[in-house]
Amino acid sequence: ETAPMYVTDQDKFLNGAIEIETRLSPRVLLHRLKEVEGQIGRDLKNGLRWGPRPVDLDIIYYGVGMDSKCGGDIVDSERLTVPHPRI
Repeated sequence: ETAPMYVTDQDKFLNGAIEIETRLSPRVLLHRLKEVEGQIGRDLKNGLRWGPRPVDLDIIYYGVGMDSKCGGDIVDSERLTVPHPRI
């Protein structure tokens, strides 16, 4: 468990990570992750950023294994930054 950051008046988070292989682009993968968050109950329209939510799915790296020290795709857009900016 990890204490929340930024909006601290909420329950602790249970954190986890997975490594997957996908043919989806980073932007399409993000769209799919947001769909899953919504299905699980996250309020994607009115929810407070960094506020309480049942799940938070992030793309940490794209195009490299998690054990890699460098390389991989770089994405820098309004909706997605990869590698994740707070890693």
